[in-house]
Amino acid sequence: MVQKGLKVKKDDPDLQPDVIIIGSGAAGLLCAIEVSRNLDTLLLTKNSIRESNTKYAQGGIAAVMKLDDDYEQHIRDTLIAVMACAHSMPSGPWSMKRPPGSAN
Repeated sequence: MVQKGLKVKKDDPDLQPDVIIIGSGAAGLLCAIEVSRNLDTLLLTKNSIRESNTKYAQGGIAAVMKLDDDYEQHIRDTLIAVMACAHSMPSGPWSMKRPPGSAN
């Protein structure tokens, strides 16, 4: 049975899943679908089922693929994207510095 927005309490005697999946991105959801066919499954997500890194990646993969790709620029672009996501979060224990050569 799917229960949306269930507030999990660690001492709930009725909550004893066979499997706990952490993360509601594409991999977590696919795993939950497959595993839940035979096992009692609990899927945990940090905020909302619609919030995941898969959503932000939009199905894309960033990588240096060609000999003429700039490895250092790829690193800078990745760090800038990560900072943008981190700074859009309401709070967090992280501290990030801008990579060399990045804009505001």
